[in-house]
Amino acid sequence: MGLEWRTLEDEEGRAREEAPEVETRAPQRPGRKRWLSVLIALLLVAVVILTVRYVLLQRLDAFAATVEADLLSMHDIVEQAERDLDGALFGSMISPDYPNWGRTQKEMLLSGARWDRPYFDLTLDRGSDEKPPTGTVEDIVFTSDWRMATVTLAFPYVRPDGSPVTLHQIVTYRDEATGWALVPAYPSFWGEKQTFTGRYLTVQYPERDAPTVEQLAPEWDKMLAAVCQELDGIRCRRTWKLEVELSSESSPLARMADLSSRGPLWKGMSHASPTNRGAGGSELKLPTPSLIGSPVDEAGYQAVRAGYAPLIVGAGIANIVGWRCCEKIVFFRALLDKQLSRLGLKQWPLTASDYEDILQGSIHDVTSLHWVYLQRSYNNVTPQLQKIVYSIVDLILASNPERSPASLQRLLLRYDTYRPWLFNALPIDRDQARQGNYGRWIQKEWIHYADQQLEAAAAPGAALPEQDLQLLCTAERFNGAHLYRYDLQRDEFIEENSDGPFRRMYSLPDDAGVLLQRLDDRASGSHIQIWRQGRTQDVASGTGNVALYPVETFADGMLLFTYDARRRPPIRFNFLDRTECGGGACVLRSLAGLPAWSPDRERTVVSHGDGVLWLGNEMGEPQMAVARGQSVTWLDNSRFAFIQPDDDMQVAVMTLPNRELRTLLETERLTDALQNATDATRITRIALAAHPTMPDRLFVGARVGNGAGKEATHVFVYNLAADEITELLQVDHPLEPYRSMRFSADGRWLFVHGVGQRATGWHLYLYNIRTGDVLTYSSETALAFPGYDLSADGAWLVRVDEGYIHLVPLNGGRQRLVAHDFAHCYAAVWVNRSLP
Repeated sequence: MGLEWRTLEDEEGRAREEAPEVETRAPQRPGRKRWLSVLIALLLVAVVILTVRYVLLQRLDAFAATVEADLLSMHDIVEQAERDLDGALFGSMISPDYPNWGRTQKEMLLSGARWDRPYFDLTLDRGSDEKPPTGTVEDIVFTSDWRMATVTLAFPYVRPDGSPVTLHQIVTYRDEATGWALVPAYPSFWGEKQTFTGRYLTVQYPERDAPTVEQLAPEWDKMLAAVCQELDGIRCRRTWKLEVELSSESSPLARMADLSSRGPLWKGMSHASPTNRGAGGSELKLPTPSLIGSPVDEAGYQAVRAGYAPLIVGAGIANIVGWRCCEKIVFFRALLDKQLSRLGLKQWPLTASDYEDILQGSIHDVTSLHWVYLQRSYNNVTPQLQKIVYSIVDLILASNPERSPASLQRLLLRYDTYRPWLFNALPIDRDQARQGNYGRWIQKEWIHYADQQLEAAAAPGAALPEQDLQLLCTAERFNGAHLYRYDLQRDEFIEENSDGPFRRMYSLPDDAGVLLQRLDDRASGSHIQIWRQGRTQDVASGTGNVALYPVETFADGMLLFTYDARRRPPIRFNFLDRTECGGGACVLRSLAGLPAWSPDRERTVVSHGDGVLWLGNEMGEPQMAVARGQSVTWLDNSRFAFIQPDDDMQVAVMTLPNRELRTLLETERLTDALQNATDATRITRIALAAHPTMPDRLFVGARVGNGAGKEATHVFVYNLAADEITELLQVDHPLEPYRSMRFSADGRWLFVHGVGQRATGWHLYLYNIRTGDVLTYSSETALAFPGYDLSADGAWLVRVDEGYIHLVPLNGGRQRLVAHDFAHCYAAVWVNRSLP
């Protein structure tokens, strides 16, 4: 086989010759492929990022939801503690790192001032259930590390005019080892301090409240300009300026709440006294708006504006006149409120209803308020006294227009005692001053002014009765009382009988005249007389010169009792028969016991001192012993109720003529009807009274002790048909033994008679059966007992008080006052007019 040698060149040429022909392509651009790869890579990265972000957000949302739920769970516990005023539970929710702040918050909670803002004229809207509302969560903001959170709550408030307002409050929590805890807001929440400088005002405030304060501060500056330029008696130095600090600390808020709770402040008064002194020379330190409540709309802004204005303007006035807290604060604040009302920043709180309240009870001597004058707080200064102080300010400024409130404020600083201040504030009546009656003249002027204010505002009331008033009065303080008549139509006092002195006076049946008892022990003549139509008639009596008191008046006579501690028994009962007096032989007949007449006046049940009850005739003469008991009252002509003197004291009823006896009411049921009864509660005395027009109603007065020496009188009504007991009212004083409860002729009013603990005075409670309203009157002298009398039509009650005779309408309308110049009046009763 032969070999063929080939060189490398031959092979390469051959390869080229044998290579097949192929189609030639255009060369590709390398950049396009690169961009496509990048795009795909970016898409992949984006998908990965979005996926990771989605997963993280899902986890973050779940984490946030868990943290928020945990926070809201703790917030619910805090709200529950606030609703229940549970100080222990609330205190456990506060971080122990802030003991002072926590103590302040707890005190505010227990005083009801954590969210309530009465000192800003804002009251929480408690709704129909009267429960404190809880704020609605509006927003929750966490810090970046999720360890602190600020919760924004919306609270409903009511302004004095009744308009609703919503304000935002803040609560701050911090996540601690034991969970979320209440803490004060962190510094970054408040921001840097800002300053407003005006003509009369400099305000420092946190940046947080800049939107609100930047609106308020210029208005406050204008208000202070009005003080300096328009208010009578005020002149400001050119360099004068009030410095105000709006603090983010809780102490100014707590201090305002504490001061507003010292004493029962009268609704309507301002809290405008600069009692919060700031540090570093600032004149006034107040809570910043976020602590009071941030406004969310125009209504809220106006509410916050109205709350701050009296405080800031009041501080300015106090600074200008030189007043420092808290000298004579009751009088100073009254004058300050007058100034605020003249500036249009506060409504003057004294109204016609307040004047009616002032004149309703026992009238205070306005010249004897020295202890009120010196007060540095409102402790023991009742709303009634506060109203009287405001009425004195009204009287001074009305009677002396040249006086300004500012001048009276400066007088407060000058006089350390009350009367010199009062005498200098009022215009001097030199005649009264020379006679030494200046204090009495002021008292009469004050009452006259108060009565005028009430008359001007009150609607026309019922006409006065067509009767006169019989009065037992002394012309001089230590002289005996003589008999006078007051003619209502002529407004005239007439002396009718000076053959005294007289001790007591009571109205005769049908207001035909009066029964008089002399004071002295005369050798001749009767100690008891009837005065009728200008004539005297002696009443024969074997009682001697002892005190005579009425029990009950009937159409045909009067039931009375006498008291003499030297006798046994000291109390004896007598009856004055009107028919016998009409025949000329007037005798005070002695009775064997205390009779209770049936409604038809044909039978009696006579109570003896030994506890035995006797059936008696129409004369009150005992005939048959039927039971043992006390406090008898007739339900109708055949049934009478009484108290059985067992250990448990039961109410029994006896039915005639068979003398059927049964237990009507066990006294344990009275105890069960009391709201705060305990095992130690005991009933020590019971009195009964039957309603004149509702025989199925039995009224029960019970003296109840709590086992610790404290007693009160409770009045119940027992419905015999329904077997139901209802408590009507509670009074402090024991019931008068023999006329404890009486009814008006129409049955609309229940008269509850109480006596002082030492029997030196009396107390009258008028309970309206239909409305539940209660009128209360008192007297410190037993000589005035029973201290009141009803007109013939039952529409007007007359009572006497120091210096005045009160005519009280029982059918509505305003009371009338009759001023007199007597040294003292002991009694006043209605009588028929004198015959011509």
